[in-house]
Amino acid sequence: QAWLELAGLADAIHVLAAWSLDVLLRQGIPACKVHLIRTAGPPPLPPRQRTPMQDGVLRLVYWGRCHPVKGLHLVIEAIRGLPSDAPIQLDFFGPNWDTAYGQQIQRQINGDRRFRLMGNLSKDQLLPKLQTYDLAVVPSTCLETGPLTVLEAFAAGLPVAGCDLGGIKELLEGVPGCALLPL
Repeated sequence: QAWLELAGLADAIHVLAAWSLDVLLRQGIPACKVHLIRTAGPPPLPPRQRTPMQDGVLRLVYWGRCHPVKGLHLVIEAIRGLPSDAPIQLDFFGPNWDTAYGQQIQRQINGDRRFRLMGNLSKDQLLPKLQTYDLAVVPSTCLETGPLTVLEAFAAGLPVAGCDLGGIKELLEGVPGCALLPL
């Protein structure tokens, strides 16, 4: 009730994803007050030069924080389910590998040449680096609203495989070369 009273006082409520707009409407917020405003991504780079598996290896990339809701364990389990000599490599960029979850993930991938921890990238390095990969993985298990990672991949001309949830689903649905993965 308090939430509806607060919403009643607002002139407008801005949301970043259609799924959050649907939630507010189901809660009884008047449609005239709720406005979907998509997050803008970075400007696109010139087309990337890498062709998929040009060096015989499917090169995957994940960037972002190491946290359980980001679903890293899901993509790691999937890759570990492949034969150990499968020509695939997943590089991880981002912070928080010193957390309990990060340490657990590191133990899982320790000694497996298919996984590499690459440290952090500055914003000006990110998009050009993404262009050196074949596919971005966004295995998030939560209802992302942006999600900025998908917008950054699009700006780099990189296809995305992401979970079939929230903002990831909204951005990837029907995009050629991209895949929605069930949880």
